[in-house]
Amino acid sequence: MVPLKRKAISVVISTLILSASILTITLVALFVSNSVLEQQLDISEFEQAKNIVLTLVDIMEHVAVSPGSAGYVQMNLRTAHPNFVNDSGTITVTVGSEEVLDGITGSLEVGGGRYVGVGSGIEVLVGRDDLIVENAYDPLGYAYVIQQNGAWIIMNHARIRVSDMGVFAFHEGDMEVKRSVFRISFINMTFGNIRVFGAGTLNLVARSNRTIVETYRMTGTELSVTVDFTDRPYESCTIQLPPGVGETIVYVVRVDVEISSL
Repeated sequence: MVPLKRKAISVVISTLILSASILTITLVALFVSNSVLEQQLDISEFEQAKNIVLTLVDIMEHVAVSPGSAGYVQMNLRTAHPNFVNDSGTITVTVGSEEVLDGITGSLEVGGGRYVGVGSGIEVLVGRDDLIVENAYDPLGYAYVIQQNGAWIIMNHARIRVSDMGVFAFHEGDMEVKRSVFRISFINMTFGNIRVFGAGTLNLVARSNRTIVETYRMTGTELSVTVDFTDRPYESCTIQLPPGVGETIVYVVRVDVEISSL
């Protein structure tokens, strides 16, 4: 009986096969780890952008009551991309039958990287999506997160605050007249010179440039305030005046806050 001959694979060939397998596994592992790292960095940067927008809303609330004051934030732009929209809509405020405010306001939009995703619906970060704010503790800024061809953080100030200042006695000659006093506040957000040079950091400063106060005297036993904003249903509120008060003084305060880069 003739014995079978066994042919062994060359040592060189087996080494090449083993090396190719190890190289393939290594490349796949590097690709996966790099993708995971990119995803973590994008998510981390987006979360940081949320905090920056929240800080910016707070800064705008503070500078709005201090003419000439300013505050700044620093934003990382590795994959995040901000949009500065000067004309996001027109807001119109009417008290009774008289138009007391009409102007264009802006919005800030910050998009996340390609690995950032958020759920359906809206995640509110701060504020309320109302055109009229009556609570003194709610900010005029409204910031939220939405999935819209990517993850976006959007912040705007398209609303007013109606504040009841109380009833005051005005002396006119020998007469004392009681009048109810209300204040309507509006922060007009605009954008100045902003320089964005690819990736890196962006220093944004919010500065209170101008405060305009207009005074209106109105008669009647109630105060009706109506607010219209582009592509939104109007909102209104009716405030009953105290007994014995037939006139109202309305102060309309518009503060222009400009955001620009340092």
